[in-house]
Amino acid sequence: MAVELAWFGVATFRLRVDEVVLFLDAYLDRVSAAPWNGLGTADVDRASAILIGHSHFDHLHGAQAISDRTGALIVGSHETVRLMSRAGVPSERLLAVSTGDLVDLGPGVRARVLPSLHSCVWAGPTPGPDERQIPLRERQRRLTASNMRRYGTAGAEIYAHIAAAGPRPHGDGGALGYLIDTPAGRVYWADTSGYWSGVVRDLRPDVAILAAAGRGNVDGEPAPEPLVGAR
Repeated sequence: MAVELAWFGVATFRLRVDEVVLFLDAYLDRVSAAPWNGLGTADVDRASAILIGHSHFDHLHGAQAISDRTGALIVGSHETVRLMSRAGVPSERLLAVSTGDLVDLGPGVRARVLPSLHSCVWAGPTPGPDERQIPLRERQRRLTASNMRRYGTAGAEIYAHIAAAGPRPHGDGGALGYLIDTPAGRVYWADTSGYWSGVVRDLRPDVAILAAAGRGNVDGEPAPEPLVGAR
């Protein structure tokens, strides 16, 4: 049995199990300043399905192009499906899923959909005792200020890239994790650094692909210490 797992930056992976080719997220096409990741959507010639962990542009962008080129099924939250439908992907190539759903992806390959959590992008690098009490408007203000500092002079190109990624505004759509069963073993994949401890505690995958960036979100609260890197 031929099995291959390839990483293309951020949280985008390609999992091959014999003839089944799965993309885990779809963010292949980047801004010009980003390092080349080895694969663009125009280079993809085979895909059975695309699993989307959440609906932010740096995870969802590219799914339409891959699906249009290959006929791949796009699997994700109702927000993901809404955005892809607005972008022109036909309904027969879209599958909205939620917690507990089981999806057949090809011979011997299926995925169980599990609830996940997005990282705490609004939480500062230094833990504070009041972070659980920060109102939504203040969280949004902090995130905007953080993005302005982070992007600097490259902001114009980045925001143009985000605008081209699809209709906005939109949120994460409810983050999802996927437990993928294959004849070669079981893979758990989550594309952002948050989780419900009760969900993941008893999982026993052979391989776990976990996000390790941003400020972790454990059971709805900021993790005690931030992780290094982009979310």
